[in-house]
Amino acid sequence: MAPHGRRLISGAYVAGFNEYGYLQGSLALYLYSAGGHEINWVGATYEYHPIGRRRMLVDVVSPDNQEVFARMRLAVRRGQRLTGTLVQLQPPLIPAQRITLRRVARR
Repeated sequence: MAPHGRRLISGAYVAGFNEYGYLQGSLALYLYSAGGHEINWVGATYEYHPIGRRRMLVDVVSPDNQEVFARMRLAVRRGQRLTGTLVQLQPPLIPAQRITLRRVARR
């Protein structure tokens, strides 16, 4: 994940198909809060919502699978990059983050 905002330090997103054939992923982000403190988000992605040609919303679910705490709005761009925003839905809120996800070669 490529940092675009001043608050995004780094992150990783991995997705694949689970044993039932559904797309599922994990997201880990390291950010600065509004007060300048380092915070992290860890979540799972289960719900992928197409919202138009080459665009989707992805719900980020808490590790205990109890609540949707963030949402990614992504579009497919040149080079198969996914670019968009990450918006937190649960407090304490931080501003929306611009993100770009790019494919990493398998080893």
